[in-house]
Amino acid sequence: MNVTHLDLTAEICPDTSHIHVEGDVVFSGFGSRITFILNPSLELIKIEADSNGKQIPLEATEVRPSSDLFVPAAQYEVELSDDLVDEQEIKVHVEYEGRIYRYLFDTSRIRSDFVELAIYAIWYPMVDFSDRPSYILRLHAPSDWIWITNGNQVDERPPTWKAEGHATDITLHGRPKSNAIDSQQSDLFWGEPRNLEQLKPLEKKFKNLQSALVSWLGSPDNESLRIILVPRDFGGGYARKNLIVIQDDVVEELENNEQAIIEYWGHEFAHSWFMKTTVGDYHNWIDEAFATYASLLATEKIYGKTEFDHRIEKYRKRIAEAEDLSSIKSIKRQDPNAQLVYYVYGTLILHAIRELIGREKFIEFMQRFAQKCLEEDNIITDDLIEALETTTGSKWAPFIDEKLSMKPKPL
Repeated sequence: MNVTHLDLTAEICPDTSHIHVEGDVVFSGFGSRITFILNPSLELIKIEADSNGKQIPLEATEVRPSSDLFVPAAQYEVELSDDLVDEQEIKVHVEYEGRIYRYLFDTSRIRSDFVELAIYAIWYPMVDFSDRPSYILRLHAPSDWIWITNGNQVDERPPTWKAEGHATDITLHGRPKSNAIDSQQSDLFWGEPRNLEQLKPLEKKFKNLQSALVSWLGSPDNESLRIILVPRDFGGGYARKNLIVIQDDVVEELENNEQAIIEYWGHEFAHSWFMKTTVGDYHNWIDEAFATYASLLATEKIYGKTEFDHRIEKYRKRIAEAEDLSSIKSIKRQDPNAQLVYYVYGTLILHAIRELIGREKFIEFMQRFAQKCLEEDNIITDDLIEALETTTGSKWAPFIDEKLSMKPKPL
């Protein structure tokens, strides 16, 4: 079961941190019931089924959320009548409101100075994090704010966005016009302006990195990329169609660590290709490892092989010094070491492959796999193995399975 389409109207009041949402959610692949999750601080007001143009009231029962969820969520079950069970898909009308519960990663908030809503806010109904719905979003919010999403804007009054394909989520950012980067100041950065002048000198190097990745992997589905600067000091970054979201306090690392910042932005840009795995299972190592290693390869072209080798040794040292790491196949995404295992150890697996087949053959493999990722709705490790075996003419399944099943070690 999954959510295939969302047609929502949201009203956001930044001064009171309140959101009200009403609209339609389309489910498919269900049996005698549908289940969905929602932010635990949002109150479900109404839920109805649309059947032959008639609205049929439904009863949603809150149940214990799955233990696999790594963010707080309320989970609901809705029993369906026999006539609804026979449908291939069902349109459910929902209405809910409240404040957004902010969890550990701190990437979800509605505040008087900025709004940041993405998948981990669970600010709209979803079955789980593997949903890839198309969507329409209409927004009612203060007129003196600017807004941006990972969809295409199709109307201005009210601001309306549409995503035709299979989107990772609905990502929405907003802030007052009086405290925002103007388009004349930068065509790359969007959002918090306080550190813009310190970051602008990096634009040229980042665009060189973009060019390198595009030359290797082909054109991504990013028409006009913007780097969104958000004023928080925790939660990291993430990428969506046309968007890279980062903490603006990255500038504090700039003086002695320029390469690391470019590498970080490159990681998020590489998610333009590598973003089709499911966050809730171990295959997610693919997206994070490929985004990291692709960025490393591009920074090697900018800063040289010596710096690249230095970065790889730092990765090896981090794995060597870590204790009690679980294998990629067994670690849970909510494990504090999951990022180390997926991003760092996963990158070392890819580097080990490069060492075995050579740089040029690895880039050929990476290009083949990147195009596969753009074509498919969902990617798993078998897709990586298929691309690698097609590129090299050799069997790689035993090698990959061994590395994913073993306790991580420097490679």
